[in-house]
Parts: sequence; structure tokens; C-alpha cells
Amino acid sequence: MAKRQLKGTEVTVREDLTKMRLQVLKHAVKEYTMKKVWTSDGVIKVNIGLSGDLGECPGDFIRNITYKFPKKLKLVHINAQSLNDYKQAEFIELFSESEIDIIVVSETWLKDDIQVSLLNYNGFYVNRCGSRHGGGVAIFVKSSYRAKVLSTSLGEINKPEYILIEVLIGCDKLLVVGVYRPPKIGYLDALQTEIYKYTVDYKYTFLCGDLNARFGSGTDETKIISDMLSLCNLSCVPFGSTFHIPGCDSTLDLISSNCPDLLIYFGQRLASGFSAHDILCAVFDLSVPSVTSEPFTFRDFNGIILDNLLNDIETASWHLVYNAPNIDGKLEQFNNIITNLMEMHVPLKTFARRKNQPWMTKEISKQIKKREALRAKYLNTLSLQDKDNYIKARNRVKQDIRNAKTRFFHRKFEKCENNAKATWGVIRSLNLANKVQPSDLVVSVEDLNVHYASVSSVKNPAVIKNSIENYVKVIPERDNINDKFFFKYVLPEDIVSAINSIKSNAVGVDKIPVKFLKLCLPSLIPVLDHIFNYSLQNSAFPSVWKKANILPLPKVKNPKETKDYRPVSNLCVLGKALEKVVHKQVSEFLDSNKLFDKFQSGFRKNHSTVTALLKSPVSQ
Repeated sequence: MAKRQLKGTEVTVREDLTKMRLQVLKHAVKEYTMKKVWTSDGVIKVNIGLSGDLGECPGDFIRNITYKFPKKLKLVHINAQSLNDYKQAEFIELFSESEIDIIVVSETWLKDDIQVSLLNYNGFYVNRCGSRHGGGVAIFVKSSYRAKVLSTSLGEINKPEYILIEVLIGCDKLLVVGVYRPPKIGYLDALQTEIYKYTVDYKYTFLCGDLNARFGSGTDETKIISDMLSLCNLSCVPFGSTFHIPGCDSTLDLISSNCPDLLIYFGQRLASGFSAHDILCAVFDLSVPSVTSEPFTFRDFNGIILDNLLNDIETASWHLVYNAPNIDGKLEQFNNIITNLMEMHVPLKTFARRKNQPWMTKEISKQIKKREALRAKYLNTLSLQDKDNYIKARNRVKQDIRNAKTRFFHRKFEKCENNAKATWGVIRSLNLANKVQPSDLVVSVEDLNVHYASVSSVKNPAVIKNSIENYVKVIPERDNINDKFFFKYVLPEDIVSAINSIKSNAVGVDKIPVKFLKLCLPSLIPVLDHIFNYSLQNSAFPSVWKKANILPLPKVKNPKETKDYRPVSNLCVLGKALEKVVHKQVSEFLDSNKLFDKFQSGFRKNHSTVTALLKSPVSQ
């Protein structure tokens, strides 16, 4: 174990340390000066003198690491002592666009189901429940890697908190363990059993966390933890003291692995914006895929020249639509013309995704760097004046972030006034109303297709026959039926009303957005009138409109089978518009002839779940 002060450290290395491992260790600590000393009992002592700058801004520290090791596995641990309020803002600012592969956070202080939205990362959490304050563990994994939870301590009280996940990077499966052990808490045997149970199945194991044991102190507590790590074949990265308060420097945090030979770099920096603990980073000689930031592609309607678009619509080859022999041919010609018009006037643009913290300004970033420098100076001098300067800088950063965030969301809420959907979107961005996010499927796409098809179909022919006979019997019993049902001619105003009533911006398989259709709707009415009426008069629904992009969303936190996913179908905009036209005509016919069942409330105007309860047989 390592015992280190700010000016130097002493690392005791086992006797069986080979020359190759020592060379790897020398290469790993480029920022340190090393001196090998052989003792009388045959143990190597490596004296490491710090030559780097602990006061370097954490952002610069992280960026330098990702620049030096772009294709190597990079792990970071930080004891945050809260990811709430302004600390969450700093955490997101620090890591949302970093290329760190795995980030382990201890003492998240998150409660119940609260989560942190970190761009380009998937988060896995063990939050404290109930009234107990503090604690909590989270692991953030790059979203380009597949990861799943193996085991957690969720629900356990007054015990070490941990989470074990599997991460698939290329062809390598990693076991990653995040741990937080509250002070003077035992029960390490359960954690040891969980880790040992899984290590046999994984070639590489990494454990990161805060065990609240002063390594190198020789106490029974540290010996138990050391024995646990040794049993699981885990070796600690030789960091120095990781916890700094005036008059006390302790090694409480760690990153350990079962592959110390692959360690090629390690470093630590002060984390003033979070706690008195250091940010720890270790880089291992494991290849990771080249990082390519996920692009954001969209159509920019701001630069469109509407007059030019309308002129091109007027001169388009609409005769190809009118002359097509069937509905599929007509729609194919229509889609081709619309797609070409969009490419000409609203071309696709691709941008790198931006940070999800627009309130973090350059001025705030400068204040953060100033705060880091002042804290490093204070820890070096322990001067009361330096302490006062650091506290003032820390409080200013805290207040500036809160004020900037408040102003940002005030503007957001003002823009979405009287718009419930937009308001809830802002609320969710504040993590005040979390929704279940899509995750990697744990079932096959084929199984989902079979499940969704079976749920939506009726396989019993007797049920189908009885339903048809029931409706046939009902209609003749009515004396006031005006006529048989036929589809009426669809008027232009019906088409306009149907398309304008569509609020969702989801795009179907034809990739035609509703925004573009609404933009030039008056010029498209004649051809849409032709397509809609041809479809109803010939009882032919276009094949393209029968297809949907289906997004399976998990209904539970840890889905395990097909029934745990609900399908969200993104249909073609014009297909939905025709459905609305048909629904209106059918509903008007059923309503005027009083053919609705008296207990039906679904899909009826001026009806809701309230009327369903009022009309239920129980309430009669």
C-alpha cells in the first residue's frame, strides 16, 4: 500500500515484482521521478517525488489525459460528496464531452430514483432510499459500449454500497465495481463474496471507490480491506494521499485492477468544486475503439426562402402522380418530388452534439480555474489569507453557476408559457420528473416482433365470427339509420385540419417531416386531395403508410423479457392524416345513427376516463 505526502511518496513493491513490471511502472508515472532502493529483506522500495501540479484545473487534467491516450482504456474515480445543485453542473461540464471511458462516482448523495443526465454516457446507480443522508454510487460508461448491471447493494442499510457492471469494449468483457464504504462500517464479506463470484468469469476486473480506510496506517481495518483485495487478485494503483484537509493527508480512495502490468499512466488532481478528495485517473494498455462523437443531423428551416420553394412546387412534375396506375405508384412519385424539394431548399445539416449545459459560460470556466489555483496555494501555505481568498473564490463560483442556471430556466419557462408539453420537457431536463430511457435490448428484435404481432391479433375465429354477427344484428334493429355507410369525398379543409392537428414531430419511414408539409400545405392541397380520395374510393391504403418505425421502450428499470417493453410506433405523417379523416367520417356516422355502445368512451369526442367511470355498470 502507498503512503504519500504532497512532496513525495514511498511505495512498497512485492519481492516478485519483475523487471518488466517495474519498467511499465516507470513509464506509467511520467509526471513523477522514481528511485529504486533494495532493502536488506529483499523488498523493493520506490521513492516517487511529485513533479506535476496538483492545482491544475480538473478540466485541463482530463483533456490532457484524453489527448495523450486516445485509444487506451481510461478510468476515473471521484468522491463528489453530492451531484446535486451546482456540483451537478460542474460534473456535467467536466465530463459531458470528455473521452474518459468509465467514470466511477462515490458519495453521489442522490436520492430514490434521481439520476444525472451526462451526454454520451449511460449511467448506473445505487442511490440511498429513505431519510438517510449522503452515500450513493454511480458508474458512467461511454454510450458506445454495451454495459449491464450484474449486482448491486440496493436496499441494504448501514452496509457498504456497491454496484457491479459488465462492460463490453471491443472483444473484451470487463468487470467494473464501484464502491462506497461509510466510515467504520463493516460487512465487507458480502462485497468480497460478490466480487469474487464474478471475477472468475472476467479476464479484466477494476474496482474504484472510497473505502474510508487510511491505507498504510497498519490498522486492523486496512488489513481486512487489503486481504479482501488480495483474495480477489486486485492490486491498487499507487496513488498518493487522496484526501486533503489542513494538517491531514490520507489515502482513502483507490483504483485497483487484476492487470497491473497493463497500467501505463496514473495521476490525480485536486477537485475543489466537489470535495476534499482528489480526482483519480488510471490508463490501462487495453485498446478501445476510436472515439467518434455522435453527430446531430437535422433540417434547418431558418434559412429557407419560401417564395423559391413555392415556385418550385408549382413547376414540379405532379402529372406523374396523377398518371400513376395505382395508389402505391402515386405515393412513390409524390414522395420522390417532396424529397427532392427538401434537399434543394432544406438540406440536411450535421453538427457535433453540444454540451447539455448552455448556462456554463467562459467567465464561469475562468473562475473555476482561479478557484483551483487558490486552493492549491492554500494547501501549500496554510495561510489564513490564502484560505480566505480560496473560500471567496469557491463561493463566487457556486453563486455564479446557480444564478446562470436560474436565468437560463426562467427564460425557458417563459417561452413555454401555456404549453404543458414544453413545460414538462423543461421539468424533465431538471431531473425533477425522470422518465425511463431507452436501453440496450436484452431480447432479440425477432422475439419483439412476434410478441407485438401476437398481442395485436385475434387468433380465435369464433371471437371474430361472433363480433361480426353482433354488428350485423344491431344495424337492422335501428329505425333511424339514414343510409348505408360510404366514404364521403374528402374536402380540402378536411385535409388541412387533419395535418394541422398533428403535433408530433416524429418522422415515419418516408422521412417527410410534418413541419415541411405545413410550410407548403396550400400548394400541396390539390395533389393530396387526389391521393386521399383515390385511396378511399378504391379501398386501397398505401403500402408505405402501413409501415412504422417501432421504438421499444422499457416499462421497468431492468427489462428481462418481451412483455417488459412497450412499442412506440412512428407512422408517416400523411398516413396519420388520412386515418384522422377516416376516423372523423366513421365517428360522425356512428354518432348520428346512435350506433355507439352506451358504455363506450374511448375514441369519442367529449368523452374521457371520467365518463367511462360514470357510465360503468358498477356505478349504475
